[in-house]
Amino acid sequence: MARYKVTYACDSLDSNPTVKEFDEHDEMEDWIHAEMGARILWTVQHSSYPLTESDIEDLRGTESTLLHIQVL
Repeated sequence: MARYKVTYACDSLDSNPTVKEFDEHDEMEDWIHAEMGARILWTVQHSSYPLTESDIEDLRGTESTLLHIQVL
């Protein structure tokens, strides 16, 4: 049975990223989805200007570059 280690930085220079380990693939995906959604929602709510769907897609792309999944 595979285990998963997820490292999720808050930005490209984060020296202390969030690190989580999961026994189940679905559990890992659920956490990633929730965490990424929360980060994007925070950015949208605190933006000084309205964001378009394209802007939000760009945020998703940026967030995905901060994420690293390792199979243990």
